[in-house]
Amino acid sequence: VLPTSLNWLEEPKVSPRSAGAKRAKFAEQPELIFLVLLMGFSTLLLVGIGLVQHSVWVNFTVALVVAVAVLVSFSLLLRPVISRMNCFFFVQTCCAIDISGALFYFFTDGPKSFPEGPHFSTNFYASGLGVCVAVLNLVGMMIYDRCMQTWRYHSLFIFANCLLFVVNAAGLLVYTRANVRLGMPDTAFVLGTWGTWGIVHMWMWLPGVVLLSQLCPSGVEATMYALLAGCHNLGLSVSSYAGACMLEALGVTPKGAPNEGHVFENLWMAALVSAVAPVLTLVLLPCMIPNALQTDKLLETGDSAVEGSPWQRLRSRRSAQSYGAA
Repeated sequence: VLPTSLNWLEEPKVSPRSAGAKRAKFAEQPELIFLVLLMGFSTLLLVGIGLVQHSVWVNFTVALVVAVAVLVSFSLLLRPVISRMNCFFFVQTCCAIDISGALFYFFTDGPKSFPEGPHFSTNFYASGLGVCVAVLNLVGMMIYDRCMQTWRYHSLFIFANCLLFVVNAAGLLVYTRANVRLGMPDTAFVLGTWGTWGIVHMWMWLPGVVLLSQLCPSGVEATMYALLAGCHNLGLSVSSYAGACMLEALGVTPKGAPNEGHVFENLWMAALVSAVAPVLTLVLLPCMIPNALQTDKLLETGDSAVEGSPWQRLRSRRSAQSYGAA
């Protein structure tokens, strides 16, 4: 807030007439104001419930109800091309079930806690693997920049999702300790799979950013981008709560205590579900994402983010009926 209020970015001052025109254009789309308020309320609700309630099932239920309400509101109030793409990314983000809480203990538990485990140091797991993935993220960006900018969305998303499934499924060898029986060292295997994940993840994330920027009509770019990004973050919250519930249901609840190796027996099941779920969302791809080139313009008519939305069509139909009755 401080850098913006003091104009450290040295942005040119907008004239009163220009500022008035922007406010008028924003006022023509009250649906966006409602969505902003809804996202703010949803965020505060999730934070509040998380502070006072420690049951993962209660938190997951609240997050799921909030997610459905937000998704329905976006689908009703935004123009169809925007709402469909937002729905696809939201559902896929929710299905990327997060089991990282259990993985931390699986990889870092010592010999007394998990004799059969990889026994990585906390520094290596938190920093070493993170640096490796970050570097290979850059490699993924370079490959995308050189080779994938001309791909169509459908081909790119199908290729990246299927490859990501293979990488995630390969992790089952570690979680079942099959890699040790096959003579594959834990460190080399994990560096290879996580590094490949870092590359492939960029091939999914970058076209998503391109689509996100395409969905921001002129005049409301910042508001629209914040709404769509907020929807994505809400999906991450749902995936985290879903992962916590799944781990608890499977009895995978490590705490770093002595002799807790038995709690990892069903970790492979959670990892398998986490790998398969995002791929299932590809059935929605043909009806949610246009099979366009990444350079194609997707918002062809008008600058409104709500033009042609189900809510606007309903209001127009009611107005026409009222006019006809009169």
